[in-house]
Amino acid sequence: MNDSQVDSRHFEEIDDPRVVSRLEALDDVIFPAIDGDETALAATEPVWKETLSELGLEAVQASRRQYLRHARATWAFLRNQTLQHPHHILAVLKIISLLIGDEAS
Repeated sequence: MNDSQVDSRHFEEIDDPRVVSRLEALDDVIFPAIDGDETALAATEPVWKETLSELGLEAVQASRRQYLRHARATWAFLRNQTLQHPHHILAVLKIISLLIGDEAS
């Protein structure tokens, strides 16, 4: 294991500063992307994949569930709008696809 990888024993300890820092960095990209930030959207896939590589899927499950909940709520809200926002809708769909796509991994 190299220094950039977090020992799996730390997954039980969400207090591990490396895990917390990585998850906060993921939050800083995923939530704005769901909310329609195009710069954040462009960064989501590489940041998500780097985080999965570093921490593993099990370590990001709680965050992943929060992202999916927020994305689905945003999708439901956007679907019911009279004035459609295609770029925002596309951003939400991309995030959902990214997060669900890793279920098969």
